Amino acid sequence: MDNPALLQHAALRLTSARDGETLARVYLELMRDIGGTLRVALYEAHTAVDVRSGTRSVRPEDVSLRRVDTGDGGVTREPVDAGGIQRCLASGAPVVLAPGEAAATAHTRVVLPVPGSTNPRRIVTLDDPEPAPARRVALLQVTELFGNQISLLDERERDPLTGLLNRHALGQRFLSMAGNGGADAQPAPWIALLDIDRFKRINDSHGHLIGDEVLLQIARLLENSFRFTDAAFRFGGEEFVLLLHGDASGVASVLERLRRQVEAYAFPCVGRVTVSIGYVQVTPGQPPPAAIDAADRALYRAKRGGRNRIVAGSEPGPTQVGATGAVEIF
Repeated sequence: MDNPALLQHAALRLTSARDGETLARVYLELMRDIGGTLRVALYEAHTAVDVRSGTRSVRPEDVSLRRVDTGDGGVTREPVDAGGIQRCLASGAPVVLAPGEAAATAHTRVVLPVPGSTNPRRIVTLDDPEPAPARRVALLQVTELFGNQISLLDERERDPLTGLLNRHALGQRFLSMAGNGGADAQPAPWIALLDIDRFKRINDSHGHLIGDEVLLQIARLLENSFRFTDAAFRFGGEEFVLLLHGDASGVASVLERLRRQVEAYAFPCVGRVTVSIGYVQVTPGQPPPAAIDAADRALYRAKRGGRNRIVAGSEPGPTQVGATGAVEIF
């Protein structure tokens, strides 16, 4: 396939993607089709931001890096300074590593910033045993097309402050994760509603800039806590929605660990902040509003029970895990 025909084919496939998750899958499929023996990986880099200046830090300790894996639906977390990624984030320019210079590859590695992606930033690595110039040009052109599309979808799907998925994206991702309930369907996901305790006091006492900083730090803790197969959304104000896969004990463990991480985190100018979380398992055929309402009822019980706790909205008698980790029957 010559370049004009290839680019037309790529453009048609990329522009047909209706959400960022599908777009990433199509992009990686196209890159692998063009590359043949090429190894390609796509990363999302969520960077810390100074709410006063708007500048973003790319220091390794300020970046949450997640590798998108469309093969088995998971994600692998990579060191930010591995394989030229840190250099690419810092410079905003391509990085070329000679064979042996990049970890775990004996081939030339090209690290590319995806144009147009800012929050999160995307980075693609190409481990190419046959770096033919014509093929590399095609790979760069497809990456540029992907960047154009992902920037458009980010405007629609991403919260501009935190970089998390927004309320608009929740319905589509919910339906994708919940499946159609057929014989080959995956186990039903869980939906959790997280609320920052007494957030209005933070805004009233410290101002909205500090309140925004708390929201950003909570978002970073969320990004570091979940797999790519899970999803975190800023639902509005100080509320976040989480969609997770797993069994009851596993989900409870993940949410309790998150609650403790927030409780232990030293928030600038504020100090200690806590969250309350209500969660339920999605039932077959349940629409998003009904699932959110069920999680919201569990969240209300967490608030009424003293805040800083997680509550499972199972029926009857949801379990409640408090700040001490003890399980109570509500």
